[in-house]
Amino acid sequence: MICIDSLPVSFVENRGFKNLLKFICPTYKTPTAKTIQIRVDALYEIQKQSLIKELKDVPHIAITTDCWTSRATESYISLTCHYINQNWVQVSRNITTESMEDRHTALNLQNKINNIINEWEINDKCVAIVHDNAANIVSATKEMSVDAITCYAHNLQLVLNKVLDADYIKPLIVKCSSIVSHFKHSYIASTALNTKQEQLGLQKHKLIQAVRTRWNSTYYMLKRLVEQGEAILSVLSDRTITSRIQAGHLMLEEEEWITMEYCIAMLEPFELVTTLLSSESQPTISIVVPILKSLAENFISKTKEDEPKLLQNLQRLLQNEFQSRFENILSNVSVTAGGKIGIFDLSTFLDPRFKNKERFTGSLFQTKRHFKNILQSTLEDTENEMNHNPKKKCV
Repeated sequence: MICIDSLPVSFVENRGFKNLLKFICPTYKTPTAKTIQIRVDALYEIQKQSLIKELKDVPHIAITTDCWTSRATESYISLTCHYINQNWVQVSRNITTESMEDRHTALNLQNKINNIINEWEINDKCVAIVHDNAANIVSATKEMSVDAITCYAHNLQLVLNKVLDADYIKPLIVKCSSIVSHFKHSYIASTALNTKQEQLGLQKHKLIQAVRTRWNSTYYMLKRLVEQGEAILSVLSDRTITSRIQAGHLMLEEEEWITMEYCIAMLEPFELVTTLLSSESQPTISIVVPILKSLAENFISKTKEDEPKLLQNLQRLLQNEFQSRFENILSNVSVTAGGKIGIFDLSTFLDPRFKNKERFTGSLFQTKRHFKNILQSTLEDTENEMNHNPKKKCV
């Protein structure tokens, strides 16, 4: 229960838990929190050594890392390794989540990551590290002997945060957030909303609050408000439930509802892309370039004259931010290696889903030649190794 449900170690000393064990097995002596801590530490060490042994047989490992702060304002760093095992199954393992007490300078982060990699004995196996766009982690990974790759879902988050913070849309989002807060913090209003949903034949969905660190939560909030708009208006118009002053602050004008619908339509493709890029079950590096180019060509187009002025301004801002953030991709320049053929080009080239390779790589000819050179170099290394180690030759 402590490991699976994340209960505190002190849980075993709670009176209710002791009474439960006494009822189930009166002769069993409940261990103390200190004993449980020792057992958990021992179990962790067994699992750690087992994973280290497994990683010894893995030739290449990619890692992802991030720093975060707990609700108790304690700072942590996490590292996850990703690899393909001997059965050709993709595996992801969190190798550490530990406190980061030092300042998050580039040097401290670099030392921390290197120490973790050395502790797990994978320093000579790491081929790539994926991280967010924070300046400190970008600087830290520049000096490491691996391909440093920024998270493109996070890049997209930065673009959309900038758009949703624009002066001509932010007041509406703040107002929508206030509506959600009103229903979440008022038992009378939330109960009335449930009743109205039932009367109007709407699905009994709860309203969704936007979270700053997840742009798509704003999309979900707007979409849910539009879905439940009739029930929300009915509750806010009922003076037995909502006061005139509250209604004055929360009631949306018809023009604002229309703007929300336009925003939802504009944001919908980006929500899909964010979901695809955030997949945990399969690699996504090969789809980064094709999917972002498709966004630029099909959805970030010129503004339409029949759209409201506010939406036209929003669309232009989106175009500018997207163009600025993904300039290399949109200009057919390789994403990595300063214009040279890099990991994004090779990954897309090898993905059979994308037949029009020229559209997604800087130069199809250069990519083919670069890949051919890699294969040739690998074959030569393999032949040299076999010549020096006859036992490794294939039977």
